[in-house]
Amino acid sequence: MPMPPEQRAAQQTLIGLFRAGSHVWLDEKRGLCIWRSRDAGEYMKDTTELSRHLDALDVPYTVAVETQIVRKRSTAGLTLQVAREDFGAITRFVPSFQKSIDAAEEAWAKEGAAE
Repeated sequence: MPMPPEQRAAQQTLIGLFRAGSHVWLDEKRGLCIWRSRDAGEYMKDTTELSRHLDALDVPYTVAVETQIVRKRSTAGLTLQVAREDFGAITRFVPSFQKSIDAAEEAWAKEGAAE
């Protein structure tokens, strides 16, 4: 069955996001994190738009307020977080994301073994 247009657009956004990697990372405790500054809509997809894409794909997520260092300045923004147990909701639409998950889990396992 073909994917509806809004899901296709959401899928393409996530693929682009993972390829670019800008303010996107995997965290052992929080899972997938996508941070955007308050004014991100001026130059990149903001958290409102990214939330709509995650909603279209039925990917559960939470939102956290946090700051990041951008160009040597502390910048306020929001982080969309997808828990590790919900990664399947993403890999369903972006199977290639599994490679990133596997690499992160391998690194976390090595860090845990070193402690």
